[in-house]
Amino acid sequence: MSGQEVVETFANLGVDVFGEHAEDFPAEFRGYLDASRGRSALDAVHDEQQRTEVYDAIQAVFADHDLLVTPTVACPPVPNAADGNTLGPHRVDGVQVNPLIGWCLTYPLNFSGHPAISVPAGMSESLPVGLQIIGPRYGDRSVLAAAAALERIQPWQPAYAQCRQRPLNV
Repeated sequence: MSGQEVVETFANLGVDVFGEHAEDFPAEFRGYLDASRGRSALDAVHDEQQRTEVYDAIQAVFADHDLLVTPTVACPPVPNAADGNTLGPHRVDGVQVNPLIGWCLTYPLNFSGHPAISVPAGMSESLPVGLQIIGPRYGDRSVLAAAAALERIQPWQPAYAQCRQRPLNV
């Protein structure tokens, strides 16, 4: 079901998702809803094919490696926007990316089914940096064990003090 179909289903049930607060939804979100209009079953099959390609590519790493470790994002940390609609860069290493999610290296794991965890890895320019640990399908124990080992050798709780001292944009 597309995003637009979800909105229409709620409307048919008497719930106006946007109601009087349409301006509270980011323009990018409304753009995704508009883009989802008119998608076909063939489009859904194509999406599933792409998801399978991502799964296969990630799973292939585990033929020779126990875990895959990556940064959580492909660029320096991005400060939160005052309006709550934080956008990342439009380009990473010269490659055009979607400023909503294209720079976020955790995003593909939402679709692949691989266990993954994001752990604090330090600070950059007073903003937190994360490390992602990915395991093979059903390798949850290995991922959790690696995260626990990292926490033992590099406790991250002191970073909370630094974050508490940062002003929030609210």
